[in-house]
Amino acid sequence: MTRNLWLSLLLLWLSFAARPLHPSQEDDIPSATPAQRSPQILSVLPMGGRPGSVMEVDVRGDFLEGAERVDFGDQDIKAWIKRVSFTRIDMEVDIRSGAEPGPRFFRVITPRGPSNLLLFRVSEWKCVAESEPNDDLQAPQVIDWPVLVSGRLLTPRDVDLFRIGAKAGQRINLNLFAARNWSGADLSLALLDGRGHTLRQDEGRFTWDPYIEFTFPRDGDYLVAVTLTRMPAGGQSSTHLVYQLAIGQLPVLLSVFPICLSAGLPVSLQVRGEFLSPEGIWTLPGASVAVARESSIGEKTSSVSTSGAVTLGLSGRLAPDAPPGIRHLQLKHESGLVAPLALLVGEYPATTEGEKNDDLSSAQPISIPGTVNGRIDHNWDEDMFKFHAGQNDVLVFDVDAERLGSRLDARLTLIDAAGKTLASNDDAKESESGRNWDPKLEYTFKEAGTYFIKLFSQQRRGGADYVYALTARPRVPGFSLSLGAERLSVPRGGKASFTVNVRREDGYQGEISVGIAPLPAGVKANPLLLKGDQSSGKLELRAEPEAQLGVVVGKVEGKGIVDGREICRMASVPAARIVGSGPGFVNYRSTDALVSVVEPALFSLESAASEVFLVRGGSSEFGIKLVRRPRFDAPLEFFLENSPDGVTLEKVEVVDQGHMARLTLRAADSAAVVRVPDLVVIGKVNSGEVRRSEAAPRVSLQVD
Repeated sequence: MTRNLWLSLLLLWLSFAARPLHPSQEDDIPSATPAQRSPQILSVLPMGGRPGSVMEVDVRGDFLEGAERVDFGDQDIKAWIKRVSFTRIDMEVDIRSGAEPGPRFFRVITPRGPSNLLLFRVSEWKCVAESEPNDDLQAPQVIDWPVLVSGRLLTPRDVDLFRIGAKAGQRINLNLFAARNWSGADLSLALLDGRGHTLRQDEGRFTWDPYIEFTFPRDGDYLVAVTLTRMPAGGQSSTHLVYQLAIGQLPVLLSVFPICLSAGLPVSLQVRGEFLSPEGIWTLPGASVAVARESSIGEKTSSVSTSGAVTLGLSGRLAPDAPPGIRHLQLKHESGLVAPLALLVGEYPATTEGEKNDDLSSAQPISIPGTVNGRIDHNWDEDMFKFHAGQNDVLVFDVDAERLGSRLDARLTLIDAAGKTLASNDDAKESESGRNWDPKLEYTFKEAGTYFIKLFSQQRRGGADYVYALTARPRVPGFSLSLGAERLSVPRGGKASFTVNVRREDGYQGEISVGIAPLPAGVKANPLLLKGDQSSGKLELRAEPEAQLGVVVGKVEGKGIVDGREICRMASVPAARIVGSGPGFVNYRSTDALVSVVEPALFSLESAASEVFLVRGGSSEFGIKLVRRPRFDAPLEFFLENSPDGVTLEKVEVVDQGHMARLTLRAADSAAVVRVPDLVVIGKVNSGEVRRSEAAPRVSLQVD
């Protein structure tokens, strides 16, 4: 072959290699670059509405461009997207007349795949939108209660003020839902008299949501103030400081006792709460529940300084075939804001603690296996139980308290007959959804004899709501699975992976085979085998170059052998953005793993700075890192989203051999002094058949 022919072939190859790639073209490219972005929704406002209403709703987040639809997964609500950008969706929501009050969950579907879930409440209470300006004591927003207000703090220094009227002796509560609505806002709540003097203030009774209960001493107008907490941990974005404020006589469920029930046996419950009525309608899946005739009202007072608690008796019967697991006792209420109380259907016979049992001499005997329902009645209370263990017995002691909503942070201590401490535990440190704050203790007994298990509060606190269920049982090896994410986007011709975490229970060291089904057409999963010493692994998915675009809901299942028999477990997914508890918190549980096939990213942008500062009449430079697929060199145009008036993108220079863009922002002399927490730089390519947009993660812009 001649030298000229070699040169011709080389030039031909180089000209082909320099062509922009078609988005669906297969290419053997390292999966690390460029970044494959997924849509995120971070706030919704209003955060709820009334049945029969049609409303405009503002959703904010990241990488939302091209959003195609909103999925509520509920026939009661329909939504249509009207306008969309990278950081915002304006949609119309239609709530069916007659829709049952309560929480709903929605996500948006985009070409990048589905977003995470957000919570939206249906309520028959009057729903009002906060209206600015309302931060002046002389001009607050006037509202009538009962009411559910949806609001947003515009800046970290914003104050939302509302005026309400009340009569002497009226008792209401102010219940602010932020974390319990899956919002990241950490807010403070205050009740003021008509002159602006603080009567009550709270920064976080439930999760970190504030709550105030109050009896008005006289007729008149009062003020309610919503502000940012004084020292927010880690800072907060004003874009997402959204909340719902319930003002009225909202039932608040504090605790239920006992919290562990036995299938097929009568149900006799004591429910503690505020603003409860014997006329309420209660439901418990798998059981018939009614208000008992012996319902009692206790600790009720009209004092301004003392909370009025109600103890209500409920009776019924649990179905004989009720499987073990968590059930939720629900009070139906028109507000849609009353979260259920968690109960446990146990596997073993359940008994009730009997005081006094505070020391070794008065310890209460328990059978193994079995469960005892108890309560740490007061500060420094200790509950002591005794049992017999055989030589070489391996026993496990589990506590269910905080995970079921109890206020108790329990600790377990194992003691021998001579009073010597053998073992102690505060937190099990293992859970399908993260850290388990309830204790678990496993012990091998070298000698037969009588032993004691002591249960008490880690902070030495007690009271009517410090309830627990203590289970003593033989060791039963097993496992449970959880995913590191609820959704996975697999690019055509590429791969992606779920992180699968395994919780090995009671010493289980067997292998676990993990798979997922169903999957989108053209997507396959590599087998995952978790060996006995592994606590996690990667479930890798690969998509063919022509795999079908779209979303499929799959289930991740693990299989293992325990005592010669196969057991199967579905992996739980972390659908909720906020982990917490408390009245009104909805502990969303799911095993749905969303797998979507998307076009591979041709390029991605990364901000070299998290904050940009501008002076009016001046300019400022900052960098954007460009990451391209090999052989993709089409030119990019740059734009700004959420730029304030008077701030423009003056100049863009691509430097460092195309790996960096240097952007120059300029502020006009007339630009306002403002802080914008969600300035977004967008890169667009329009070359032949290729039309693609990507955004860099948001930066904060300060104009002075």
